[in-house]
Amino acid sequence: MDNNTQNSFERELERRLGIMEAPDYEAAPCFNKTDYIITAAVILICIAAVIGGAFL
Repeated sequence: MDNNTQNSFERELERRLGIMEAPDYEAAPCFNKTDYIITAAVILICIAAVIGGAFL
């Protein structure tokens, strides 16, 4: 990685940390039961697709 790219990453990191450390920053809501169910369903569908794709 060249020096210019590294500086760009560091500037962006500092900018985002500044936003998150601001007193008026509102964090995202925590996962609820529905979110966990949907996540588990997507994982199962992906696993089934990978296994099913192996037989094509």
